[in-house]
Amino acid sequence: MQEHIRDMQAAAELGIYEGQQAFLEHPITQATVGVLTCFITPEIWAARTFASSAAVTSKAGTMVAKTGMTTVGRWMSKAEYEMMAKTGQMIEGAGGQTFVATGGSGAFNAAAKGSVYAEFQVSASSLLQGGQANWFKVIGPNAGKAMQGALQKQGGQLLPKVQNLSPILQVK
Repeated sequence: MQEHIRDMQAAAELGIYEGQQAFLEHPITQATVGVLTCFITPEIWAARTFASSAAVTSKAGTMVAKTGMTTVGRWMSKAEYEMMAKTGQMIEGAGGQTFVATGGSGAFNAAAKGSVYAEFQVSASSLLQGGQANWFKVIGPNAGKAMQGALQKQGGQLLPKVQNLSPILQVK
């Protein structure tokens, strides 16, 4: 069974990390650990500083395992930032979904004028895949039952606690 690693830290945790040079010299690096075959692209290598958890998905994109904490970022209102700083918890967005991304402030460019960008860590098991490889969503109690079921399957929690909230890094 082939599995794809979307996160360099996951590769390191699985014991297949062989150093930056090897990944930069080859467009795709393949490593096998037991029955797990990992394909690591340069884009994944480039994102390694923004994701720090195991995020393993099957070829079909179904979540297989997620562990640890992941650094994500979000463009948000200053009021939302202040509420997150005060409560230490994600704030529920429209439709029960709050969107985050890995890859820095440029990972999502459609933020409203006046939005602030900050990064923080959340439990990787509390992230559901979004519309792009480095986009994710955190859900709250008002999210649909299907999303809540997917979150429950991977052992995540609704509106997880945040750790290491950065100062405001950028203002749109």
